[in-house]
Amino acid sequence: MRAPVWFFLGILLLACRDSGLEKGRTSPPPSAGLDTAAESTRLAGTHTGVEYEAPRLIPGMRAQLERLAESGGQPDEEFTRDFTAYRGTAATLVDAMQSDLTRVGLADTGAFKALSDSIARDLGGGAAGTEGPDRSRLEQHLRRMRSLIGVYEQWMRLAPK
Repeated sequence: MRAPVWFFLGILLLACRDSGLEKGRTSPPPSAGLDTAAESTRLAGTHTGVEYEAPRLIPGMRAQLERLAESGGQPDEEFTRDFTAYRGTAATLVDAMQSDLTRVGLADTGAFKALSDSIARDLGGGAAGTEGPDRSRLEQHLRRMRSLIGVYEQWMRLAPK
């Protein structure tokens, strides 16, 4: 007697599953023409998995900016070590911010590019440079980096959600 009951329940479950999928569907099936990742992110109720790169780097950058500002740019071993670490972080952060802005579809009006180019020049052409900013202009450079972070954060707040 148990075998016919289990058999009947199994058939009933299969029948309900097949018809329920089509009738209760709230979004198009995966094969309904969603060919790109951008299109698939439009599905309501799905998690896109997109994580912006720059926000996790910004707190560390702010800490480095404060440390460099406190040093006053005095040429000693500690400043050189701090500045070397800063140079790599700055280049990584600028690249991450540019990627994030591109990812959300924000076009640069020139403000971001101008600031990031100035920062690259200050750093001696980027992370691979050896010079760094003129120590007499260190405060100006630090203001530029803070301003670039501010521009990024403001634009990301305006980004379409």
